[in-house]
Amino acid sequence: MYLSKLLLNRHSRAVQTDLAHPYELHRTLARAFETPEGTAYREHHGVLFRAEEGAAPALLVQSHTKPDWGALPAGYLDRAHGPKPFELRFGEGQTLRFRLVANPTKTVVRDGKKRHLGLFRDQPGEDGLPTYWDWLTQQGTRYGFEVVEARDQPFRAPGSRCRNGHAFRSKTRIPFVGVQFDGWLRVTDAERVAEAVRSGIGRSKAFGFGLLSLAR
Repeated sequence: MYLSKLLLNRHSRAVQTDLAHPYELHRTLARAFETPEGTAYREHHGVLFRAEEGAAPALLVQSHTKPDWGALPAGYLDRAHGPKPFELRFGEGQTLRFRLVANPTKTVVRDGKKRHLGLFRDQPGEDGLPTYWDWLTQQGTRYGFEVVEARDQPFRAPGSRCRNGHAFRSKTRIPFVGVQFDGWLRVTDAERVAEAVRSGIGRSKAFGFGLLSLAR
């Protein structure tokens, strides 16, 4: 596994375009990975990323294979820290700090069609949809951890749109909304936590969601 922190050149027109349109950012990152023709690069290389807070625009990028950041457009980066190799080693009962920017959703069937409803409330509503805290608890059960303590803040990808909890597409906008969780979790199944780190959690991973970061 490899981890990189990319500090972006805020004056680059390509950077400005990518930060405003998550799909374009996804395509730019693909340049750093050699991928067989007809293969989706993110799945082939296990790429997950998210925008990081700070004085300058930055991305945290995780992958199964080593990227070549020199393949990005000229002037795109101020500098790159990494790629740095790391191993996944967890123990049951271990308590770890975590950060997760997630796109919590619930899949429902209406009129014979599947729809993914965005869960952006921290309190139950009249529509009966779960809260994003309920979603996080469910993910913990699935991936072998329990949340000890956490705080949340809203996250909305640039250009995203939603109505009544339903994230929807237009021809020019990526509709994803989400939540940033920061806190502490306890490992209940080390293998499943490692899988959560490798594969990410939730939907919309190609657009900067799902990367689970853990630290002692």
